[in-house]
Amino acid sequence: MEVLVVGGAGAMGEWFVDFFSSRGHAVSVSDPEATDSIPLEQADGFDCVVVAVPIEVTADVVDEVVEHLSSGLLMDVTSVKGEPMEAMKQADDDVEVLGTHPMFGPSVRSMRGQTVIVVEERPGPLAEEVVEMFEDAGANVQRSTAEEHDEMMAVVQGLTHYSYVSIGRALEELDFDVGDSRRFMSPVYSIMLDFVGRILDQNPHLYADIQMNQPVEDVHEALVESAESLAEDVEDGDHEGFVSQMQSAARHYGDTTSAHRRSGKLIDASVSEYQELHDSVGEERALRHIYSDVVHLGVVEDVEGQTVVLRKPSGVVELKIENVELLTREEARRWKTANLSKVERDVSVVFEGDVDGDVLEEVAVDRHDDVLDADVFDVYRGDAVADGATSYGVRLTVLDDGEVEDAVGSVEELFEGMGGELRT
Repeated sequence: MEVLVVGGAGAMGEWFVDFFSSRGHAVSVSDPEATDSIPLEQADGFDCVVVAVPIEVTADVVDEVVEHLSSGLLMDVTSVKGEPMEAMKQADDDVEVLGTHPMFGPSVRSMRGQTVIVVEERPGPLAEEVVEMFEDAGANVQRSTAEEHDEMMAVVQGLTHYSYVSIGRALEELDFDVGDSRRFMSPVYSIMLDFVGRILDQNPHLYADIQMNQPVEDVHEALVESAESLAEDVEDGDHEGFVSQMQSAARHYGDTTSAHRRSGKLIDASVSEYQELHDSVGEERALRHIYSDVVHLGVVEDVEGQTVVLRKPSGVVELKIENVELLTREEARRWKTANLSKVERDVSVVFEGDVDGDVLEEVAVDRHDDVLDADVFDVYRGDAVADGATSYGVRLTVLDDGEVEDAVGSVEELFEGMGGELRT
């Protein structure tokens, strides 16, 4: 499939350029900020045209695209569906039309586990191929109409973003020291505060566009009225009134018990990583910085409050726990394999009788994190060993991180523990 991403130099456009490219499709970009921008007049030469531009100009860009499109697939990735879908429907009847709304931002590494809403306005084989592509990538694809989508997004995005930005503004109005408050935080407060910060860290123009282009007036009014009603109960000391409103909201919400359980898992995940860092003191661990994507590999020396102290070969570094992700040991192993240099070391060991070479290779790799591979390259039975004995030459591929001899010695010790005798 030949794909043209209109707006491909923007954050979300770049994400979809990478997405289609990684699946073997030829991808071009139409964007004044791109080095090699394809004019929209050439759009008809592509199987799929993806419009990934800001919300306020999406319909205008679509209008321009449809002038030059007579076949293929036209799709958008906009968080509002009504106006863009109407614009795309003006394309020739032979043009397939697919509206999509990825419920994630460009910082997400993959679609796996992410929700993508699709509006199959004018389906066909190309649209089906794209949706299957999303599903194969692990996305949770939800089908909708433009009307249903926008009604839902008025709450899912409109209410949520409005609430979080309002909390951020309230913190500003209070001149509240957010950083210092972390010394007093509960798990729920910590998670809420991070979500407020997450929204405030985004492009404010995008979030303003979402608010201005969705039917959010009733949603905003309901939130403000509810907040004022609760405030009146507090101001009047109406304990029962507050309780009644909270109970009524809970009845309408429905399954609050499951919500409690799901949020508990989120809290547990946050606490468990912190505990694992504490348990890793004295051990080598890998921490990925969530903003720069740089991986720090070293021995955890200490965990002090919200800071982890890591000793690397280049020296000691202190990292804020909130800014790093603790890699699993398998993830760390894959990173070391891809990024660190390696050396080979041969170990020769004699066993009485025969042993399974595959077993020797497996236990050698499992013995030490720095042993990446093991290969039995030589099996010898002859005059140089005792009758009935077998000598095995095992070639180890070891990370060259300053602990090569420790890793090799650990494997040798293992072989001796299995009844083997080392040959020099």
